[in-house]
Amino acid sequence: MASVLSFPASSHAVINGSFYRNPAYSIWSTVSVDKAGKLINSGPFPYPSASTPFIAAVPEFNNILGQGATLKVVAQATYAAFHEAGVYIPSTKQVYFSSNRLNTTNKTTYQFPTYAQFNKVALSPSADGTYKWSTIFPPSSDFILPNGGTIYNGQVLMAVQGYQLNVPSSLVLVNPKTNQGKTLLNNFYGRAFNSINDVAVLNPNGLVQEQWVFFVDPPYGYFQGFKPYPSLPAQAYAFHPPSGMIRVVADGFERPNGIQFSEDFKTCYVSDTGFISAVSGDPHPQDGSRPGTIYAFDVVSPPKGSDPRLYPPTLTNRRVFAFVDSGMPDGIKVDTEGNVYAGCFDGVHVSAAFHRCASAGIHFNMPISTSTNPTPIVDNMTDRDSEAAAQVYRTIQSMSPHSHAVIKGPFDRDPARSIWTTFRIGSEGNQPVFSLGIERPFIAVSKDFYDIVGPDAELRVIVEANTPQFHEGEHFIMSETHIL
Repeated sequence: MASVLSFPASSHAVINGSFYRNPAYSIWSTVSVDKAGKLINSGPFPYPSASTPFIAAVPEFNNILGQGATLKVVAQATYAAFHEAGVYIPSTKQVYFSSNRLNTTNKTTYQFPTYAQFNKVALSPSADGTYKWSTIFPPSSDFILPNGGTIYNGQVLMAVQGYQLNVPSSLVLVNPKTNQGKTLLNNFYGRAFNSINDVAVLNPNGLVQEQWVFFVDPPYGYFQGFKPYPSLPAQAYAFHPPSGMIRVVADGFERPNGIQFSEDFKTCYVSDTGFISAVSGDPHPQDGSRPGTIYAFDVVSPPKGSDPRLYPPTLTNRRVFAFVDSGMPDGIKVDTEGNVYAGCFDGVHVSAAFHRCASAGIHFNMPISTSTNPTPIVDNMTDRDSEAAAQVYRTIQSMSPHSHAVIKGPFDRDPARSIWTTFRIGSEGNQPVFSLGIERPFIAVSKDFYDIVGPDAELRVIVEANTPQFHEGEHFIMSETHIL
C-alpha cells in the first residue's frame, strides 16, 4: 500500500556504533554519537515522508487500514482544542472533545484562572464540504476542567478534574440534546478525588442496573498546580450509578491515565503515564525509567441480577500489555477486533491483542435517617428483613452508597478519619456533612449486615484503662477464659 511504510522489528534490532535517543521522541529521532555522547550525524533511520503516515511493524496492520487509507483533517484550531475524550454520539453524529488546560481572564464564562473547553465536532459535512465545530458553554457549575469521556445511557459521561477545593473532581453526565450536566459522583466516602482523568463503562449495551462505570484518578491536578495535595492513592475505581456503590479495583500505578474495555468486556486496559511526572522543578520531568505502559486485567463481572452492593466487579491478573517506545500512552480506545489504539507523543500506536506490543502506528508529522422511629433505607427488603430491621433500628444506622455519592459545595475530609468527619467549607465556618448519633454504633450499607449483628446487637465495655493497654492480639483461651 502506497501510504504505508513497512518497518519490521528486524530493521532496527541492531544499530551499529554509539547512538542516543530521547525517549520522548520516536525511533526516527535516534542519532549517532561519539563516546562522549556528542552528536556525529542524524542517525540510522530517516523520517517517513508525509506520503506514508502509516507505519506497519507487521503486515496484519494492512487488514485494519484497508485499501487506499488516508488521513483527513476534520477540525483544527490554533490551540489544543481536541485533547481528550473523543466521544461519538450516533443520534447527533457529533464527537465531543475536551481541550487541554487553558488560561483565561474572562470571568464571565470561566470563573477560574485555568480551564478547559468542551467542544463538539459535527461529522456531517456542511454545504461547503467542511466539518463545523463549536464550544459548549459549561453544562454545570461542577464542569471545571473536563478531561476523558465515554457514552453512558446515550449521554456523554465526562471525567471532570475540578479546581482546588472550590470544585471537587467528579463524574458529570451531559445530555447531548440540552447540553445540561448532572453530577453523578464527586467523592470517595467523603474524601475528594485527586483529578479524575478518564472513564469507561462495563457492559454499556446491557441494562443500566448492570452497568458499572470505571475510572482512573491520577494526582496530575496537584502536580500541575490546580488541585490540593492528594488524599487518595493513584487508583482505578468501579462505580455503580443506580446504587451509588463505589470500590477500588486496581492500584499500584504512578499516573493511571487511560482506561478502556475489550469488545467482549473480559479485559480491561489501563495506561500508566508515569513517564511524565508533572512535578514543578523536577530535574527529569520526562523520565524514561518511569512507566509508559498499558496494563491488561481480567474482568470478573458480577452474576446477572445480583445485588451490586454485595457483588461488584473486580480486576485480576494484572500484566503488561504494551510498552510505548515513544513517550507515553495517554487516552486509549479499542476496536471490535481487539486492537488497542493509544495516543502517544509521535502519533497513534496500535497494538494487537495477540501481539501485545506496538504492531503499527499512525505517525503525525440513600439519606441518613434522623427520625426517632426510623425505617431503615434498604432496597428490596423482604418481610423478614423488615422485621429484623425494626428490632435493631435503635443501634443500626442505615447509610446507602447513594447518600454520599455527591456532596454539594466545597468540602474536605482528613483521610485518617471516617466519613463522618467530612465538612463543608463556607463563609459561616466548617459544617459537618453527615450526622451520626452515638446511640447507633453499627452502620449498615447493605441489608445483609442485619443478619451479621442479629436482632439485639449492642456494644459493651468489658474492661478499660487510661492508656492504650488493649491495642492488638485478641486471642481467646477457652481453658482459662482469658483474652490476650
